[in-house]
Amino acid sequence: LELSREEGSLAASLQEVGSFTAVVQKHHDLKELLSSLEIETGKKERVITDLASQMNLSKLITHFLLVLAQKDRLAALSDIARELTRLVDKELGQARATLVAASPMTPPVGESIRRVLESNTGRKIILKEEIDPGIFGGLLLRMEGNLWDASVKGELQRIKEQMLA
Repeated sequence: LELSREEGSLAASLQEVGSFTAVVQKHHDLKELLSSLEIETGKKERVITDLASQMNLSKLITHFLLVLAQKDRLAALSDIARELTRLVDKELGQARATLVAASPMTPPVGESIRRVLESNTGRKIILKEEIDPGIFGGLLLRMEGNLWDASVKGELQRIKEQMLA
């Protein structure tokens, strides 16, 4: 984090770690190879070096990943990437939120919600939109470990709980 800050590449470094993590998560065999304590470190280093080269990762992030391999910490790569995201977001004065709707929202609706969140938090909001027809209508908002449920499914669940109480 310190070296990325010094280079002025916090956001780029975060993106590279995220991209590498996504590739590892997507390919089960790669994930198993890199996470295994039985595979020799040299083999893991060669795989990381080759993949980093193909992905055009910076020397800084490639070195970071190699250190994780040397310290047998690649099994925690997803957790490390998540924590790195949290730290970089804090450093850059931003936050991430996920907005879930039953059907695609029009861009003005998503933008309006993002602006309200920015106004309320005083931070730049990176809004990710997801579609889940299972909520039937309304919205779910997840941000910094909190969940705001304004979905039809959530309301029906609350009514059911009140009736059973």
